[in-house]
Amino acid sequence: MALVNWDYSFIYIDVGCNGCVSDEGVFQNSSLYTKLEEGSLFSPAGCIIGDDAFPLKPYLIKPYKLSPLTTEQKIFNYRLSRARRVSENAFGILVSRFKILSRKIECQMQTTDKIVKASCALHNWLGKTSSKLYFARGSLDEILETGEVMPGRWRSEITELYNIQDIFGRHRRTTKLAKLHY
Repeated sequence: MALVNWDYSFIYIDVGCNGCVSDEGVFQNSSLYTKLEEGSLFSPAGCIIGDDAFPLKPYLIKPYKLSPLTTEQKIFNYRLSRARRVSENAFGILVSRFKILSRKIECQMQTTDKIVKASCALHNWLGKTSSKLYFARGSLDEILETGEVMPGRWRSEITELYNIQDIFGRHRRTTKLAKLHY
C-alpha cells in the first residue's frame, strides 16, 4: 500500500503484509490509518483521493458511483479521475523503471520488503534530482487540449502490476461534506 503526492513521489509505503489480507485490512493496520484517524497527518483541508477499496472517511474522497449522476457529480468524478492519474503514473513509472517489481519476487519476505522500499526511495530521488530524464517526455499520461488522454509510455512497457491499490471506501455523510468543499 502506498500514498503518492502531486509530484509522483511516494510519501508513505507499507510493505510486507500477506497478500491474503484485504486492502481495507492492510490500511486499518497501518501507521497511516492511525495518524489519519488521530487527525495528526493533514490540516483540516487536506484529503486523499482514491476508489472503492476502503471505507470513505472525512480525509478520504472517492468518485460518486452508479447512474444517473448529476452534471456536477460527473464533473467532480472527471476532476477526481484526473487527480488519480498522478498515482497511476507514479506506480507505472516505478514498475517500468524497476523491472523486478513487474513480477513475483522470489526471495525472503525481508529481502522483498527492502527491494520495494529501495525502489520507492530511488524513484523519489531520481524524480527530484533528474526529473527531466526520469520522467522523460511521453513517459507519463498526458491530457491533450481535446480532453483526450495520451497514455504514457510506461503503460505499454508493463504487462501486469502487482499489489497496486489505492486507499478508499465509504463514510457517506462526512464525505459528502468533503466533496462539497472540493
